[in-house]
Amino acid sequence: MACAVAGGAAALCCGSLSQSNELLLLPERRSAHPQILCYLQNFQPSRLLGCRRRLPLTTLSELHGEFCRNRFLDGRPQILVRAARDIFASKKSNLYVGTSSCNDRRNVSVALSITGSNFKQHQQVDIGLRKSQLGTQKTKVSVDAPNVELESSSSEDYSTLKYICSVLKKGGPRSDAENLLSVVSKDLSAPLIARVLEQQTEVGVAYWFFNWSGKQIGYKHDTKTFNVLIAMLSESQRLNSIQQVLRIMQTRHRVMDESTFTILVKAFTISGTLDASLEMYTELKNYGFHFNAFAHNALISVLVALGYLETALAIYKEWQKANAGQNLYTFTKLIDAFGKAGKVEVVEQLLRDMEFRGLRPTKIIHTSCIRSFGRAGNIKLALKCFESMKAEPRQLDAFTFSTVIQILCERGMMDCAWNIFMEMMEVSCFPDVVTYNIMIDSFGKSNPDIARELFCMMKEQHCKPNIATFTSIILQFCKSGRINEALNFLRQMEEMSIAPTVLTYNVCIERLVKARRFDEAYHLIEEMRSKNCSPDSYTYGVFINSLSKAGDLQQAFKILNLCQEEGVTPSIQNFSFLLDGLGKAGKVDEAYNLFENTLKKYHQPDVVVYNILLDCHGKTGKLDVVCRLFEEMNNTGCEPDACTYNIYLDALCRARRIDELLFHFEDMLSRGITPTFVTSNIVVGTLVNAKNVDLACELLQQFVKRGCVPCLSTYNMLINGIFKKEKAVEALNIFQEMIPVCAPDMVTYSIVIDGLGKAGKPDEAYQVFEHMLMKGFVPDDVVLSSLVNVFCKGDKAEEAYNHIMRLLGTLGTGSPGPVTCKVLVEGLCKAGYYDHACTFFKAMKDKGCAIDLFTYSSVISGFGRYGQVDKACEIFDEMLHKGCIPDVVIYNALMDGLQKAGRLYEAFKIFESMKRKQVAEDVITYNILIDGLGNMGKSEEAYDLFERMKAKGYFPDEVTYNTLIKGMRTLRELDEAFRLFEEMQENNISPDVITFGTLIDGLAKAGRYVEAQNLFDEMPNFKCRPNVIVYNSLLFGYCRAGKMNDALDYFEDMIRRRCKPDDLTYNTLVVGYCKAGQVEKGYELFLEMLQKGYSPPMQTYNALIKEFGVVGNIDEAYKIFEEMLARGHKPDVFTYASLPCQTI
Repeated sequence: MACAVAGGAAALCCGSLSQSNELLLLPERRSAHPQILCYLQNFQPSRLLGCRRRLPLTTLSELHGEFCRNRFLDGRPQILVRAARDIFASKKSNLYVGTSSCNDRRNVSVALSITGSNFKQHQQVDIGLRKSQLGTQKTKVSVDAPNVELESSSSEDYSTLKYICSVLKKGGPRSDAENLLSVVSKDLSAPLIARVLEQQTEVGVAYWFFNWSGKQIGYKHDTKTFNVLIAMLSESQRLNSIQQVLRIMQTRHRVMDESTFTILVKAFTISGTLDASLEMYTELKNYGFHFNAFAHNALISVLVALGYLETALAIYKEWQKANAGQNLYTFTKLIDAFGKAGKVEVVEQLLRDMEFRGLRPTKIIHTSCIRSFGRAGNIKLALKCFESMKAEPRQLDAFTFSTVIQILCERGMMDCAWNIFMEMMEVSCFPDVVTYNIMIDSFGKSNPDIARELFCMMKEQHCKPNIATFTSIILQFCKSGRINEALNFLRQMEEMSIAPTVLTYNVCIERLVKARRFDEAYHLIEEMRSKNCSPDSYTYGVFINSLSKAGDLQQAFKILNLCQEEGVTPSIQNFSFLLDGLGKAGKVDEAYNLFENTLKKYHQPDVVVYNILLDCHGKTGKLDVVCRLFEEMNNTGCEPDACTYNIYLDALCRARRIDELLFHFEDMLSRGITPTFVTSNIVVGTLVNAKNVDLACELLQQFVKRGCVPCLSTYNMLINGIFKKEKAVEALNIFQEMIPVCAPDMVTYSIVIDGLGKAGKPDEAYQVFEHMLMKGFVPDDVVLSSLVNVFCKGDKAEEAYNHIMRLLGTLGTGSPGPVTCKVLVEGLCKAGYYDHACTFFKAMKDKGCAIDLFTYSSVISGFGRYGQVDKACEIFDEMLHKGCIPDVVIYNALMDGLQKAGRLYEAFKIFESMKRKQVAEDVITYNILIDGLGNMGKSEEAYDLFERMKAKGYFPDEVTYNTLIKGMRTLRELDEAFRLFEEMQENNISPDVITFGTLIDGLAKAGRYVEAQNLFDEMPNFKCRPNVIVYNSLLFGYCRAGKMNDALDYFEDMIRRRCKPDDLTYNTLVVGYCKAGQVEKGYELFLEMLQKGYSPPMQTYNALIKEFGVVGNIDEAYKIFEEMLARGHKPDVFTYASLPCQTI
């Protein structure tokens, strides 16, 4: 029976089918071998073989030829051939084939006896031929594979076949061929023509012979001959010729059978012309061909195999309308295909259709449903399907249980999966190696010890582990860092005679390399070679990657060379690891040489390689190489991705080539590459740094419209840049647009609050602060200090105090912090709200805020800086009383407050106390005391302290020198100040704007204008930009000397350099013009001063009133006087003395 089944399979595969003759399998003593039956079920479930089942007729030579050539039309020859060969090698089998004919032509019975262990051995065939109405006659034929020697029912037929084949072989379609063949024209029959066609290797010859034979008198082609020709044409993909043959069939009224349709479907679908296949399906129906279940199933099978699921479903639905024919094979194919595609609703509908047709789902269908429902996330439906299978226990097998366990593990339902596993053993359905592998792989990921327990259970139940079992366990232990235990399992594989694969070794080698256990890793490579398991590129890549990341590039190159010496082609990933390591090590030239001279010999560079090279060259500023590589990518057809453009744009950004950056950004969009938040960060950041915030805002809107929401850093950068451009309203608009798409963080709120404060919008800043609180943010010290600073700078220190005091109850522990405390105390003291400052400090202590040294120094500094020295000393004593030991910062804060209040003696007492308590002074300490001595005119004592400071090893800084220079006020001391100026430079201390301002002020007041001007001209050499104080010093000197033209030149230079004049600037010029007798020019500057919002001092009013009186313009003088009164100024004695005709 086994041989009968095998023979039937070969007949099915041949595709040479006939409706008029069918084989009838006779029962044999032995049952069919399960391997053969398994294959047949997979190949053609609708024709599952058994006793008394009918198969299409095939000739003996077809059967023998297909087996000998190992060639089947369905493209799967080896499986069936090897299975049959194994069976035939172990036992002798007999194949009895009987025929029943619908016609009265002939009945043929064939007895095939195959002996020996190999198809190449001699095989003897007995053929019994029995003609209808006559007795039985037997003829013996010898067949040796692979050559076919056939003796037909009569020597005449065989001679005719041999003669025709020899004629066609010698020349095919030639002028004398027809004459040679005309001898046998009367002996032609359809079976003979079919055999002749099957013997031909050239399609053209077969096509010519088919046409010639069809023209012979007394002969007509049947469906069989048409099928043979169509099959030959389909193999050579001559689709146009096939269509011509179909038209001939129609004109000659030959009915197509299911074999015809099967051949056509394969021909059209294999050629990729699926549309033509479907058109052919429609045409065949128009020809009157009624498709049976086999034909429909064939088309559906091909469609689902090619992935045309919707088309297959449409064919099924059209077939369903006929209300006939669908069988288990139909539903098995469709349910499996749509289940794998995740289309659960279609699967459910197919199940309902099965139920409607009275078909019970098979085990295969149930398992497919469980898998599809589970992977679609519908675990409930999958388990319901599983429960329905339990009603028929014979349907449950290890494969079904394994499927259920796998989908549960994939969904993370580990407990449920374990329960199913235990249930499986309770019902005596013992797990197989696949089940255990699923369990080990799933449970071992979280705990390798569970994998070990399952492995032990597996051996106890005599279920032999396979290579997948060991590889999974070794991988789990390696990932958890337990490499020694993984190596133990590797040794167990050897004990069980299971040869590790290269994957198994790679897993162990990778973990050993990551653990820096290189010697053991090298030993495993040697072991691989000794066991004929050659290391692959991944094996070497593990070493190269690890060594490159560790910076050991020399050893990494040795591994690369070893890989090449072993005859293993390094993968492109291996080169990527090396290139990345070289790039990060700054060896960009070596990286480029490796790319050009080695990598390109083996591989076409991909986008990853180009990205690595672009990145390392871009970061080192080699923009020319970056541009060349980017152009090379485009020329070689390597499509850049978003990462490529981000790297390229970043390189252009570093080079400040903004126009090119914008050009390539547009190119990126034109290619359909979606920008990322990195792209937006680069483009917007570049424009913000270039102060082109308007274009940055415009591009930001494009990013949002394209669905690329910029990240927080992009928004923060843009908002900060807009505030720096003094466009507070626009910045606030961007902030409001940002909120729906990207939630602001603390940095965002801090930027907005600080920016609004600097723009003089404290109320808006507080609204933003309230929005922050509403969103659940707890303000930190930075945000609170920014908010307080906003109010304090806007002369609203009391308002800031009220807000903070109101928030004290809601702020978290530790808030407000020391910075907020410092800013608020200083702001309150500056505004004269000393009591508020004390109340706030006390409230902080009562709330439990941590009062650390920084807080104490902030409060002491705040009180001391604004004249509340006694309060500062009181807090200092409180700190000492609480056992808080002050540091040098606190001592400095207290001394600074005392010296600013003129209490230098007490400052020096604190200094002595500080030394007694062994608190080391610093440069700031000496700077404070030197400043105090200088303010009191004690420049010599200040200089002596300066010398003592240097003697103790403290190096003076620019503040020290500036403080000394500021204290030298006399003409004699001015020369000493310049000596200090030169000493600064000798000590590599660069003078700053304060240094230049102090010296220029001294020179201007001393009337040394040329020296002052020369010193002013030297400022750019020290990268110092003159500020308003420097300009005011120069203007004061020139105005005092009556050099108003020079003064005006410097004023215009000041405006040109965008140095904003202050009220002192205007006052100096107005008074200077008045003293120079140019009251009209002075008055023009006075009006400009008022227009810009400055409040002129009494000195300016008095100078204008006096000068207008001198020139006799009494009305204007009194007009100025009235303006002065309107602005709240009280006239002093000089005012009244300057008024014309005024009697005191």
